[in-house]
Amino acid sequence: MEARIKKLEVSVDRLRRRAVKVSTGFITPYPISMAKSGSNIQGEILTYMFPCAGVISKGAIKFGEKPKGNIEIGIEITDVIGSGTAIKMSADKQLNVVDINLKVKEFDCLKVYLYSDPNTDHPVTRVWATFLWKPTMSDIEAKSFLIDELDKIREVE
Repeated sequence: MEARIKKLEVSVDRLRRRAVKVSTGFITPYPISMAKSGSNIQGEILTYMFPCAGVISKGAIKFGEKPKGNIEIGIEITDVIGSGTAIKMSADKQLNVVDINLKVKEFDCLKVYLYSDPNTDHPVTRVWATFLWKPTMSDIEAKSFLIDELDKIREVE
């Protein structure tokens, strides 16, 4: 009797889900990141080439310790012919977050630079850089599932 009730519950559950026509899918952004260590880090700290168009939503630069002086960070996007966009910002905290919402095209290149006084008594010895990139919908593979297929996937779990 218990097995029969369980089968009825599964059938009712399937019918209930079929009546709902809305499904939710998540498109997660891709992280672009790196870390660098050294005695006095200068210049280019991160490079990346985008395989398809999208948007860089936000990013962060974190230092091993809070900077003692003013450090400039440059963020540059260049396209295949060499033109592009450049952003400069000052870093005065250990963690520096930037919301940039910058559009990129297929094969654009990201370069992040670190400019600090090379003669400082407090050089940068550790730095992390990370950005979130969301590809455009036209470059995302869409998968469609029938409710029965989703039920089979769920039953396996």
